[in-house]
Amino acid sequence: MIVVELMNKKVLLGMSGGIDSTAAAVLLKEQGYEVTGLTFQIDLISSDAANNANEICKKLGIPHIVLNITNQFKKSVISSFISDYEKGITPNPCINCNKTIKFGYIYDYAMENGFNYVSTGHYAIITSCNDRYYLQSSIDKKKDQTYFLHVLLEEQLKHILFPLGKMTKEEARDICAKNKLLPRESKESQEICFIEDDYKIFLKEQKAKNRLGNFIYEDGTIIKPHDGIINYTIGQRKGMNLAIGKPAYVKDILFDSGDVVITSNENLYGDKVYVKDITLINGELPKNEQIYAKIRYGAKKTPVTIQEEQNQMIVLFEEKQRAITKGQSIVFYSNDYVIGGGIIKKGELQCRK
Repeated sequence: MIVVELMNKKVLLGMSGGIDSTAAAVLLKEQGYEVTGLTFQIDLISSDAANNANEICKKLGIPHIVLNITNQFKKSVISSFISDYEKGITPNPCINCNKTIKFGYIYDYAMENGFNYVSTGHYAIITSCNDRYYLQSSIDKKKDQTYFLHVLLEEQLKHILFPLGKMTKEEARDICAKNKLLPRESKESQEICFIEDDYKIFLKEQKAKNRLGNFIYEDGTIIKPHDGIINYTIGQRKGMNLAIGKPAYVKDILFDSGDVVITSNENLYGDKVYVKDITLINGELPKNEQIYAKIRYGAKKTPVTIQEEQNQMIVLFEEKQRAITKGQSIVFYSNDYVIGGGIIKKGELQCRK
């Protein structure tokens, strides 16, 4: 067991009541940190998480704070989630939450209230060398969550702890079971915390504006009216009720006209991506190193060439990517180290000689 001096070792740990944050709490305590659990409460989400987290904190003998962040969450995460779908864009609310809430509002709360570190149960590693801090992929490649953490900055990494980065999910389960805190078979948390069922139902409940238009072919030929652009995303095949004699996929969503462009699967592939809202963790792109990128969490990292133009990047993939989706994040890597990333404005086929 590694023990650290308690001076300047106060940690505010995000506690969901699940396996990952519970295992993180155990590890931090074993390492000698002074841990306080924090669960943020949002009025439209069940309070089960706060209750579960409170019970676990009692068993561990650590303080527990419940912080109602309903207003901040609605303003920073839910409003942009709705707005993006209204514009025909597919957002990634988990990344936005990490940027604005977990390592935005909560991070600031911790720094302003005497904590030295913020910690979560994310699977990622923070390394340091010569007073520089870097974000690195976790040991468990199946659980690695650096894709969702590319919005962090080096200055923040100095005050963040990821205790689970060098272990597997199964080892985290073992820790919880061994300490009689949670059963090994505890379920994973849902992907989007504020949506219990279908995101389309949520958007309708929130009275999202649903721009109408037509399904059209790439040459502009009208097929038939659709049910509104909030119901579709690039690469989608199911749920369109199109009988055109062959499989049909969404290639693009045109907000100005309200039309949804239909294509074949082979025409969904492109290798040129325009990127906005760029974050570079260490402030710059590495020089003379091969850069890799992926356009969604489950994608594999692929070699890219990056061109910088004013406030956007143009990224050229060596291998064509399927269904490049507006609003999703593209994340850059140098081997296992995260360089940063941004939001996809659009993708297109780039003809190469």
